[in-house]
Amino acid sequence: MSETKRLQLEETDARYDGETESVRLDARIGHARLEVIVSAEAIEELVGEAPLSAERLIDGAEAYRVQIADVARRKAGPKVPAGGALLLTGRDMPKRSTKPSGSVH
Repeated sequence: MSETKRLQLEETDARYDGETESVRLDARIGHARLEVIVSAEAIEELVGEAPLSAERLIDGAEAYRVQIADVARRKAGPKVPAGGALLLTGRDMPKRSTKPSGSVH
Protein backbone atom coordinates (compact mmCIF):
# COMPACT_ATOMS: atom_id res chain seq x y z
CA MET A 1 0.00 0.00 0.00
CA SER A 2 1.37 3.42 -0.88
CA GLU A 3 2.57 5.52 2.03
CA THR A 4 0.14 8.30 1.09
CA LYS A 5 -2.85 5.98 1.54
CA ARG A 6 -1.80 4.73 5.00
CA LEU A 7 -3.20 6.18 8.18
CA GLN A 8 -0.69 8.47 9.87
CA LEU A 9 -1.15 9.98 13.33
CA GLU A 10 -0.53 13.72 13.45
CA GLU A 11 1.99 15.13 15.91
CA THR A 12 -0.77 16.83 17.92
CA ASP A 13 -1.57 16.27 21.59
CA ALA A 14 -3.98 13.56 22.66
CA ARG A 15 -7.25 14.96 24.04
CA TYR A 16 -9.41 13.33 26.71
CA ASP A 17 -13.18 13.27 26.10
CA GLY A 18 -14.94 12.74 29.43
CA GLU A 19 -18.35 12.27 27.82
CA THR A 20 -17.25 9.18 25.89
CA GLU A 21 -14.38 8.18 28.23
CA SER A 22 -11.95 8.12 25.36
CA VAL A 23 -8.83 9.81 24.05
CA ARG A 24 -8.91 11.49 20.65
CA LEU A 25 -5.95 11.67 18.27
CA ASP A 26 -5.72 13.54 14.98
CA ALA A 27 -4.77 11.49 11.93
CA ARG A 28 -4.86 11.53 8.15
CA ILE A 29 -5.08 9.13 5.25
CA GLY A 30 -3.54 10.84 2.26
CA HIS A 31 -4.83 14.42 2.38
CA ALA A 32 -8.03 13.55 4.25
CA ARG A 33 -8.14 14.30 7.97
CA LEU A 34 -9.81 12.06 10.50
CA GLU A 35 -9.96 11.47 14.20
CA VAL A 36 -8.90 8.26 15.93
CA ILE A 37 -11.01 7.75 19.05
CA VAL A 38 -9.34 5.33 21.46
CA SER A 39 -11.60 4.01 24.22
CA ALA A 40 -10.40 3.95 27.82
CA GLU A 41 -10.73 0.15 27.66
CA ALA A 42 -8.32 0.01 24.68
CA ILE A 43 -5.70 2.12 26.44
CA GLU A 44 -6.07 0.10 29.64
CA GLU A 45 -5.53 -3.05 27.55
CA LEU A 46 -2.27 -1.60 26.18
CA VAL A 47 -1.04 -0.28 29.52
CA GLY A 48 -2.04 -3.43 31.40
CA GLU A 49 -3.80 -1.56 34.22
CA ALA A 50 -7.38 -0.51 34.94
CA PRO A 51 -9.03 1.77 35.76
CA LEU A 52 -6.89 4.73 34.67
CA SER A 53 -7.53 8.40 35.45
CA ALA A 54 -8.03 10.87 32.60
CA GLU A 55 -4.42 12.03 32.93
CA ARG A 56 -3.09 8.45 32.86
CA LEU A 57 -5.28 7.67 29.80
CA ILE A 58 -3.71 10.59 27.94
CA ASP A 59 -0.22 9.53 29.06
CA GLY A 60 -0.99 5.95 27.95
CA ALA A 61 -2.20 7.10 24.53
CA GLU A 62 0.97 9.15 24.08
CA ALA A 63 3.22 6.31 25.27
CA TYR A 64 1.56 3.76 22.96
CA ARG A 65 1.15 5.98 19.85
CA VAL A 66 3.05 3.51 17.64
CA GLN A 67 0.87 0.56 18.66
CA ILE A 68 -2.31 2.66 18.35
CA ALA A 69 -1.25 3.77 14.86
CA ASP A 70 -0.59 0.15 13.82
CA VAL A 71 -4.01 -1.01 15.04
CA ALA A 72 -5.73 1.99 13.42
CA ARG A 73 -3.97 1.31 10.08
CA ARG A 74 -5.14 -2.31 10.07
CA LYS A 75 -8.70 -1.34 10.98
CA ALA A 76 -9.02 1.61 8.57
CA GLY A 77 -7.22 0.23 5.53
CA PRO A 78 -6.67 2.78 2.73
CA LYS A 79 -10.01 4.59 3.07
CA VAL A 80 -11.23 7.30 5.42
CA PRO A 81 -14.01 5.83 7.58
CA ALA A 82 -17.53 7.22 7.25
CA GLY A 83 -17.96 10.27 9.43
CA GLY A 84 -14.21 10.92 9.49
CA ALA A 85 -13.68 9.04 12.75
CA LEU A 86 -12.25 5.63 13.63
CA LEU A 87 -13.13 4.03 16.99
CA LEU A 88 -10.65 1.65 18.62
CA THR A 89 -11.90 -0.50 21.49
CA GLY A 90 -10.27 -3.08 23.74
CA ARG A 91 -11.23 -5.79 21.25
CA ASP A 92 -9.05 -4.13 18.60
CA MET A 93 -5.92 -4.20 20.77
CA PRO A 94 -3.42 -7.05 20.70
CA LYS A 95 -3.84 -9.40 23.63
CA ARG A 96 -1.14 -9.34 26.29
CA SER A 97 0.54 -12.62 27.04
CA THR A 98 -0.24 -13.85 30.54
CA LYS A 99 2.99 -15.86 30.64
CA PRO A 100 6.18 -14.08 31.65
CA SER A 101 8.65 -13.94 28.77
CA GLY A 102 11.14 -16.77 28.78
CA SER A 103 8.99 -19.09 30.85
CA VAL A 104 9.51 -22.81 30.35
CA HIS A 105 6.83 -25.49 30.86
